[in-house]
Amino acid sequence: MSDLTALHNSDVKLAEFEVEDDVQRWYEFTAWLDKGYHLRTFFPNGPFR
Repeated sequence: MSDLTALHNSDVKLAEFEVEDDVQRWYEFTAWLDKGYHLRTFFPNGPFR
């Protein structure tokens, strides 16, 4: 199993959102993926381990 927190050469940024403090809001986007690929959500300031 690979480390899911590590960046890979094949990683591509599809969307980026600034999340405001104390404000609840939905963020959504559409991403078309080739067969065999999966979407990975990454929070740079979130817990890593």
